[in-house]
Amino acid sequence: MDASPEPADAAVHALLTEGEVEQFRSRGFARVSRPIVRATEVAEVRAKLDALFAKATELPPGHLHDLNASGGGRVNPEIVEAGVLDPSLLRTAAYKRCRSIAEQVLGGRVLLDFDHAIFKPARCGGATGWHQDLAFNEGADRPFATVWLALAPATVENGCMQFIPGRPSLLPHERVGRDGLQAVAVDEGAAEACELPAGGVTVHDQHTLHTTGPNDSDLVRAAWILKFTVDDRSSAARRFKAARMLLWSALPKQVRYRAREKKSAGPHDSRPTWAQGPQET
Repeated sequence: MDASPEPADAAVHALLTEGEVEQFRSRGFARVSRPIVRATEVAEVRAKLDALFAKATELPPGHLHDLNASGGGRVNPEIVEAGVLDPSLLRTAAYKRCRSIAEQVLGGRVLLDFDHAIFKPARCGGATGWHQDLAFNEGADRPFATVWLALAPATVENGCMQFIPGRPSLLPHERVGRDGLQAVAVDEGAAEACELPAGGVTVHDQHTLHTTGPNDSDLVRAAWILKFTVDDRSSAARRFKAARMLLWSALPKQVRYRAREKKSAGPHDSRPTWAQGPQET
């Protein structure tokens, strides 16, 4: 998905230090433990995502998951392709900064392949198993940079990102829950926890093993995750996609939602049971 309406010749802004870029390239991930996204920019994105989560029961099927659906504990909501549901997210300063970070580490123009938001509630016992992002799409083994933007302080207590340095070949994974994957027999001895302030980021390669722990704190752990890849399209293709995105952005929300519902139509509502409204008994 190229959801960015930005000009094709947008400049790369050097937000990372040379050392941080080298960390990504040599270790498979980098932590930026300073608020690289300003507080006002974080607040803007947080408000837009809060509005989506507040109306979770209205979201089209396929856009809302419960990451705790089979693991017990509190509901752990995830909104998939938030930027499709609310294209104004992709015009925020926070998005542009995240895209610039991906451009730095990948060394050129990028496009947004996927985004999702996870607001892990207070005292939510669900942990994400160790995994490689490549396991979800083995055929897409090309350069990717996933930027994990903290919209609130991320700590070990509330489930910050953890990585094992390196870019190993794809390991065996087993299915967990409805649509999760977990790597088999992971040696966690070299794991590094990446605590962040609000506005801080991690950026990682899709081969790099990573996890997040449970939220044992009294506050929501909020994050927006954006996965970028190298943009090798022609100038004409980029202009065409940007024009389509501008038209999509101009549609009323109800029209966009109906279009997404039609696209994901199937025999069953894929949203969590709690988001589907009253159930037949």
